[in-house]
This record gives sequence, C-alpha cells and structure tokens, in this order.
Amino acid sequence: MATLSAFAEGVDGAGAEERATVPHLINRLRPAPLESLGSLLRRLGEANHYRERAWLGDLLGRHPARPEVLRRVRDFQTLGELTGLDREALIGLTLHRFAPWYGVAQRRPRPALPAVLPIALWPDIGAHGNTREAPAVCPGCWGERAVILLPWWLHHLTACPRHLVLLRQRCAGCAASLRLAAGQAGCGHCGAAITAMPTRSIAEDPDGVEVSTLLWWATGCVDGPYPPEGLTLTAGHPLRRGGTPALLRGLWGCGQGREAGDGTPQLQERGIAAVHDALVAAWRLLRDGPPRGQGPPFPLVLDGRGEECTGRTGRGMRDLAGRGGSGGPSWGVVHPR
Repeated sequence: MATLSAFAEGVDGAGAEERATVPHLINRLRPAPLESLGSLLRRLGEANHYRERAWLGDLLGRHPARPEVLRRVRDFQTLGELTGLDREALIGLTLHRFAPWYGVAQRRPRPALPAVLPIALWPDIGAHGNTREAPAVCPGCWGERAVILLPWWLHHLTACPRHLVLLRQRCAGCAASLRLAAGQAGCGHCGAAITAMPTRSIAEDPDGVEVSTLLWWATGCVDGPYPPEGLTLTAGHPLRRGGTPALLRGLWGCGQGREAGDGTPQLQERGIAAVHDALVAAWRLLRDGPPRGQGPPFPLVLDGRGEECTGRTGRGMRDLAGRGGSGGPSWGVVHPR
C-alpha cells in the first residue's frame, strides 16, 4: 500500500507562481482524527474571528466548493503557511487520502499540468460511485465533537463503528440533506439539533457490525494491518489475501446486484439504510457463497497476489466457476464451492 509520503513527493518544486501574502493566524488549531480539510478551515476561521465566509476565497483567489478535493500545488503551499501543517498532513485531510485504498492510479507529473499535485487524485463526485454529494453524520460523534469527518463522504461507510448506528444524511426536522458546519449544533437549513435525531442501531446485527467495521479498515480509517483479526472467514478464503480495492469493488458490485441498463437505481442513488442492507447482503454472499445451485450476481475473481482479475482471464475464471469448477493455486473465486 502506497503512503501519503510517497504521494507528496515532487510537490516542493512545483507551482512556483506568485501567491498573495498569507495572513498570520493568531490561533492555530490541530485537526481532529480523520477531520476533513473543510471542517478544519471552518473552525480556523471562527477561532480567528473571520466572520465573513469569503476569507478563504480571498486567500486562495477563489472560494473552493469542496476543499476536500483541492489539487493545486499553490493551494497546498498557501494552506501550509496558513495552518502550519506540512503537505502530507494536508493531503491527509482531503479525499485524496483514500485513493490508494480504492486502487486509484497515481498521477504522473505532466509538463502541461505543473500546478496539479503529482499524486493519486481522488475522482470527481460520482466518477466511481464512491463519494456522496455531501457528508453524512453520526449524531453520537457530532455530540462529542462537532467536526466533519472525511469517512462520512464515502458511500461505502454507512455506519459508525463506535456507536453502532447508521449515519444520517437527511435532517429529521426539514427532511433536506443535512447541511453540516463544524462547531454548529444544528442543521444548517432549519436548526434542528443533530444529536437529537433518531438513528437505526446495528448493535444486534453481527453481520452488519462486521462489514461496517471491515469497511472502516478497508478504507484506511483504522490504524493496523489489513485484514483485521476476528473476521468470520474460513482460513483459506480468497478475501483473506485480497487487497482492499478488490473487496471494495466486489462488495459494491454484489450490492448493486443488477445488469447495466435494467432500470434499477444505482446503489449510490439509494438512501444510506438501503446501501447498508445491500452491502451486508453482499458480504454474506462473498463470505458464505450463494444458495446451492445459484451463482452470485457479481462473482469476484482474485489472482495469486490478491488483485481482482479482469478482462479475458477474469471472464474465463468466472465461466469455469459457473460450471462448477474450483479455483487453482494461483486464483480463487470469492465464494466457496
């Protein structure tokens, strides 16, 4: 797994265009664990009495709609001087940090784009169905510290592994998508208290807890080796050697459970509860295999390195599995036969 340090290489000498003078912030803040860049900047503005929303836009020359996907070298240099954080730390506050876990290829520096970070850049919203239009929230976490966490942007993450409840994406008061602002207790639309909003517990669903916890590990949100211990997988199950991109794509494909163009809504277009239930069902399918005589809607094939097999090789292995064949020593279909 590549590191953020590797992605940050080559940034120092790039983007040398002139920049505005960076103001000195009297009060500098440290980011909370997994906090998003937009959340930190909002708290910095309030801590230094910048009441107008345009202060960041004046600094960067424009107001970024989503600081979580900033990619210009100049912006990171400016924010580094402003916050006192190095580039690796700043990249860790953006959605770019998830790129290696999803298998997004690292960008090669190109002479035509000297001002863009030479890192594995996170795709735009919806490009791979991985990012929500706006972050969801765990009311319990919000009550402990009102900061917006980066994982709350990811479609794959539907529940809080600490409080064992589904995340909320819609306000219980006005039914609109929650407008979160770091440091504020209520919905930005109607003011309804976020901590008072009801949530669905997953505490009594062992499979729901397992897959939710696993996905926080698989997206790099938990420190420690992957896969984590305690998974209910057989000793030789292919998912034990599979990488995180294969798991994330496999769960999403099985959860989608559709053929392209059949009219079924894309999984990312459904509510959080529906996505959660689909991912739990997909986890059971990949872990336990389909009912006898039935094949999975999206068989996942791994090679000897644990990477997903695609193209002609993958199709041949899927066909073999569909005829009752078994995986050889160098590959495995992710459902036991």
